[in-house]
Amino acid sequence: MPSQFGKFLSGYAKSVPNALAIIYGDKRLTWGELNDRVNSLANALLDLGIEKGDKGVIMFHNCPEFVESKLALQKIGAIPVPMNFRFVASEIEYQADHSDATTFIFEDLWLDQVNQARPNLKKIKNYICAGKKPKDMLNYESLIDKYPRSEPNVMWEITEDDPCVLLYTGGTTGLPKGAILSYSFFRKNIEATLRSIPFLLSTVKIGPVVRKVMPILGIDRLIDSSFSKRLLSGSFAQQAMGALAPYLIGSTMLARMLYMIRGILDMKFMLPSPIFHIGSYGYLEFLHIQFGIPFIFPTTNVSFDPKEVCETIERERPFICFMVPTMYKKLVEYEDLHKYNTNSLLVTMVGGAPSHAELKKEIIKKFPNTIVMDIFGQTEVTPTTMKLDTEIGKVEEKSVGTPLAGCETRIVDEQGNDVKPGETGEIIYRYGMMKEYYKDPKKTAETIKDGWFYSGDLGYFDEAGEIRTVERKGESISSGGEKIYPIEVEEILAKHPKVEEVCVIGVPDPTWGEAVRAIIQLEEGKKATSEEIIDWCSGKIAGYKKPKSVLFVDFLPLTPAGKIRRGEVKKKYGEV
Repeated sequence: MPSQFGKFLSGYAKSVPNALAIIYGDKRLTWGELNDRVNSLANALLDLGIEKGDKGVIMFHNCPEFVESKLALQKIGAIPVPMNFRFVASEIEYQADHSDATTFIFEDLWLDQVNQARPNLKKIKNYICAGKKPKDMLNYESLIDKYPRSEPNVMWEITEDDPCVLLYTGGTTGLPKGAILSYSFFRKNIEATLRSIPFLLSTVKIGPVVRKVMPILGIDRLIDSSFSKRLLSGSFAQQAMGALAPYLIGSTMLARMLYMIRGILDMKFMLPSPIFHIGSYGYLEFLHIQFGIPFIFPTTNVSFDPKEVCETIERERPFICFMVPTMYKKLVEYEDLHKYNTNSLLVTMVGGAPSHAELKKEIIKKFPNTIVMDIFGQTEVTPTTMKLDTEIGKVEEKSVGTPLAGCETRIVDEQGNDVKPGETGEIIYRYGMMKEYYKDPKKTAETIKDGWFYSGDLGYFDEAGEIRTVERKGESISSGGEKIYPIEVEEILAKHPKVEEVCVIGVPDPTWGEAVRAIIQLEEGKKATSEEIIDWCSGKIAGYKKPKSVLFVDFLPLTPAGKIRRGEVKKKYGEV
């Protein structure tokens, strides 16, 4: 019996075989073509002896082959293990070995690093390379050409509680941990999102966006009326969406309807952010395979290119886009952005790393038709909260919105007791979450206690019931008995006109215990002094929070989501 996602793909291929599934540069893949290629690859994997529960590394940049490999493994009950394509040999060795993968599917761009790692990859039995064909490896396209397009004959049952993917955390400290996510994980999270949408829409002004989609006289005033807002925020709307959700997920009827009305509502999703990270991978599962929405991979280059993204928006007219904050920053700062027609972009989703209020304001300014959707969560449990913004004057700093419907959320102190609104504590959830950390029962037990997931994020509930994030637990600085949260200082320094990236850490201090140090990457061609940076903070934050020392570096190491690797920075620059 094929997996849940395999059934969805087969359903789209039968219902709307000629509808677009993937756009990649000049390449177009329909649902029928995608299903044929996935079936051929799945049949090849079966012939190689891959069975339910076996793991296969997939190492591609954003391209159709990533999706094909993922779905081929899932169709036969195997577990895809997405790998960061920027990894060097030692990192490849760690994740491939730790995951117990027996198959490695990758593109030839990474052949040198894979070959360097290969002598130590004792568990890998099959290497499948897309592109040029090494003599001692299987060739991706040759396998697809050789094997039949018929649905793979899977003899074992694949349930929604089975592992869907093994995703490694993109954390800022320590070795990555492998989170096992089930098929039900993605189903529960998309259902919670659907149930939350009416309330989220009631919190912002959306009339102009609705009128663009449906150019009906007066619809903008109607949709933003107090009556409509009360209707959307009420329990009836949430219950209605909850009842409708199971019929929308994997629905061939919805896929057919979107295909028929594509001239009016062309819901294409653009995804420049790397798919091996949960922020992007999640939407591949949520919207592409569970909703049948076509995906656009805009950059055929490995590196992010704002020019290519702009050209793609103008040419392909995407409805929705997801990027991490660093990508949006480059896009809104792109000097030729105004030359392109970007009016089709009605929903700009941002996540994967904290998004500052100033950035969201710039997105609204540069894309005036858009709804900014800020998504908050982490690999093990995502998304947990969402926040919509459409008006620059109402964007608030550090707010990540309200918990999704059904996502029980508490903020607790060190003893696990709930803190009062406005007080900072650790954010914990009882919600659809990972099954476990792979091969790490101790860390699993430390993170999931009595059914609650302890996120490691510090925050508080504001007076409106929204969550304001503060910092990651354990990253605060203790100076003279005062707690200093690095992100608070970083937000001030990031606004300096010469600062490109900044990381604030604590360093040992004989008087204060710890002192604040700022590690700064300046914008290209700019120069600054330590005194200039420290003076910038005067009057903006309390004196004890100001940096006592400043170091300038050529670059700061980032995770794929654009988060600074604070642990790496502290190790390198944290000594006195």
